Amino acid sequence: MDISREIKLSKTGESKTGDGQGSAMGMYGGICENSGIMAGAFSGGFVWNIFGPRATFLLGSLVCMIGIIMCLSLNTQGIIQVNKHSN
Repeated sequence: MDISREIKLSKTGESKTGDGQGSAMGMYGGICENSGIMAGAFSGGFVWNIFGPRATFLLGSLVCMIGIIMCLSLNTQGIIQVNKHSN
């Protein structure tokens, strides 16, 4: 589970109100999250079988570093301004 899971679920819940809210959250959890989990497990197992355990952990570290770089490159001031205008 990642840190932003609760934020994603709350935004999904806010996007659809009433009777369709549960369906929207179920679709998000069932399709988006589970497909990512399956893709990660499949690619990790593939790399483990072909290149060995060391390559699997190196690949995981590389993906984490890419995620950190992406987070650090976000324009947080622009995001804050958009949120102020939408409220």
